[in-house]
Amino acid sequence: MDFKLKWAKARRLFRKTYYLLFSNKNKEFYVFLLFLGLSVLFWFLQSTQAVSQSELSIPLKYGKLPEHIIVTNELPRSIKVTIRDKGSHLYNYFTRRRKLGLELDLLRWREEDGISRIPLEQLKPAIFAKLKPSAQILRISPDSLILYFVEKEQKDLPVKLNAHIGLSQQYMLVEEPSVLPAFVTAYAPASILDTLRQIETEALDLPVLKDSISLNVKLKAIEGVHFSQTTVKVHLPVEEFTEIRYEIPVHGLDFPDNLLLRSFPSKVTVSFLVSRSNYQAVKAEDFRLGISYQDLIKSKEDLQSIQLIKIPEYVRRLSLHPDKVECLIEKK
Repeated sequence: MDFKLKWAKARRLFRKTYYLLFSNKNKEFYVFLLFLGLSVLFWFLQSTQAVSQSELSIPLKYGKLPEHIIVTNELPRSIKVTIRDKGSHLYNYFTRRRKLGLELDLLRWREEDGISRIPLEQLKPAIFAKLKPSAQILRISPDSLILYFVEKEQKDLPVKLNAHIGLSQQYMLVEEPSVLPAFVTAYAPASILDTLRQIETEALDLPVLKDSISLNVKLKAIEGVHFSQTTVKVHLPVEEFTEIRYEIPVHGLDFPDNLLLRSFPSKVTVSFLVSRSNYQAVKAEDFRLGISYQDLIKSKEDLQSIQLIKIPEYVRRLSLHPDKVECLIEKK
């Protein structure tokens, strides 16, 4: 029963579809579509015979250089060429533009000073050889290539991190950011290497950090310079911090054996930040404060500045309250 019902529904759907497609009402619509298609076909055929212009991207390859010579600047992978020709020819160039690619022998343009310029006008014959006789080359962009040849001149330069680092509330950098490797080899003409003192990374913006992070950062390009590597690894150790305060006595430094220091107050408050991982390790004994005997006898001030003699290296944002005290020299 179900099968007969489904078959009847299918027949009705078929009749409706047949009527919709082939009824007299729709004949005019199909005639319109036919003429529209023919119009588009004639327009396309006519456009392929019409002369017009188009910009093509032509790939470039570079011949292998001897082992002792390198080109330090980055060379383009393609050039833009504006060509005027029949539409059918332009379409053909576009579909097989990889076959229009050129291979350049860079040593042909090498100059004694190591800096060379290739006028791309000189590539026109090689490009024409791959085009139809009716083609015209209107423009080549860029108009020239600059080459920096180096015979293994090199210099190891320190890498400077160029970064804006922001930390979430209650978080701190446990150590200074590390850059690996810390030095990168630069290859360039001697005239350029002599002016370089360091290599910077590209700008790194990390506005809200609340966890340690490691990432690869690109080196900032320098025209005419080739680096042994293009990226460095940057590690930023971030931890939650807590504030600690200790009362630390003020000691006399380098006092004669028969003299001693009396300061008012005798102790000052040392406040600082420490990461959670170092919280248990820090002790009051890790801090030593003092005032030098020589500084004291030379000073004419009533209040003397306190010197930090010993503090743990993992402590951050240390401050003294007060940072100056009154002093007396007493005999033992």
